[in-house]
Amino acid sequence: MARIGRHRYRTVKEYMLRQYGNFNVFQLMRLLLSDSGSKQSIGQRLRFRADLSAAFPAREFAQIRLLPAVENERAADKDAGETAGEKADQEAGDETVEIVTSNFCVASVTGPMPETFTEWARELSALRSTAMADFLDIFNQRANVLRYQMKHALTLGLNDMPPADTEMAHCLASLMGLASPKLAAQVPLPARGWLGLAGLLANRRKHASTLVHVLGIALGTGVKLTEHIGAWLDIDERDRCALGRRNHRLGQTAVVGRRVWDQQARLRIDIGAIDYDALRRLLPPTPLQSAMSEGEAPRHDASGESGYAMLTGLVKLLVDRLADCEIVLNVSADSIPPTQLPQPARRRDFTSMRLGQTAWLAGAPEQRDPIRPVRYLIPASNSVGMA
Repeated sequence: MARIGRHRYRTVKEYMLRQYGNFNVFQLMRLLLSDSGSKQSIGQRLRFRADLSAAFPAREFAQIRLLPAVENERAADKDAGETAGEKADQEAGDETVEIVTSNFCVASVTGPMPETFTEWARELSALRSTAMADFLDIFNQRANVLRYQMKHALTLGLNDMPPADTEMAHCLASLMGLASPKLAAQVPLPARGWLGLAGLLANRRKHASTLVHVLGIALGTGVKLTEHIGAWLDIDERDRCALGRRNHRLGQTAVVGRRVWDQQARLRIDIGAIDYDALRRLLPPTPLQSAMSEGEAPRHDASGESGYAMLTGLVKLLVDRLADCEIVLNVSADSIPPTQLPQPARRRDFTSMRLGQTAWLAGAPEQRDPIRPVRYLIPASNSVGMA
C-alpha cells in the first residue's frame, strides 16, 4: 500500500480529511467538490461554520468532517438559500462536508464583530444554545461560497472542465476575434489547438515569425516564408485606358495593357517536406468536387480530414486578407505510391489523379527529384487558383 508522507491512508479522501492542513484551501475545496459523483452545488456539498474559539487560528481550516445523514438533513434545513426543489434533487447517499473556519466569518477572532459579541456567542454555544451561531452561519456560508466561486472563475487551476470549455477560453477567443461561432468557423481548428497560440493570434500586428511559428505548430512540419513575391494583377475595366473616352492622359492615367506588375503582390509559404497523405489533405478541391460536395462538410481524403480548410483559415487570419499567398507543398517523392490507370472519373474524396499535384509523368530515375513541389494560390478573396 502506498504511503503519503509518513502516514498510511487507503484513499486520497481519507488523507484530505485527516491532513487537510497540507493542502491549499482552494485546491482542497475543489477536490472535495470533485470527489462527489452527484450534481450537488458547492452550497450543498460544503457547509461552513464559524470557529468561535478565542485562540489565534494556526491554519485557515480548524476542522473538516463528514456530516452523518441526520446532521446533514438538519444542516440543509438551516441553509436559507436552498430551495425545496434543490432539496428534492439531492440524491440519497450524497455526503456533506462540514468545514470549521475563522476566516470570512461574522463572529470569530478575525471577524468584524466586536470581541464582546463574539465572546457572548461563544458562551451561548458552550451552553448548547446554538441559535445565534446557527443564524450567523447563514452569512458565513454565503461569504465563503462566494469567495470560492470568485477564485474559481479567475484561476485556471481550480477548473475541472476541459480547457476549451472554460470561461477563460471564451475570453481568449474574444481577444483573437474568434468568439462568434461564425468567425470561429472560418478557422476550422479545435479550440484546444489555438488556446496555446492565443498570445500570438491576439496581436493584430502580424509578423513573419508569427506566421511561420503558428503554421509550423499547426502542420507539424517546417515552414518557410518568402515576402515580396511579384505577380501580374488585372486592371479593373473602369481603370483601363480607352482612347478618346477615359484614362487617356499620357503620363498620368494612361496605362498600356490590361495587367500591371506588382512586386509586393504575394507571399510565398513553403511547407515540408511532407508525405503523400499529408499532401492530399492540404490540396484544394477541384471545381467538380466542390460542386459535388456543396452543402456538405469539406472532404479532402478518404478519412474526411479537412487540412486545406484549416490551412486557408489560418493563413487568412494571420495575413488578415491583405495579400495573396502562394502555397508550395514539398512532397517527398519516396512517399508517392505508384499510380494505376484507369482511375474513376468522379470520386467524392481527393484521391483521384490530378496531373502535377497528385500524379506525375514517369521519367528516368536519374531525372527524378527527391522533392516534388505542388503549388496553388490562396487569394485574399474566397476564390482559389493555381499559383
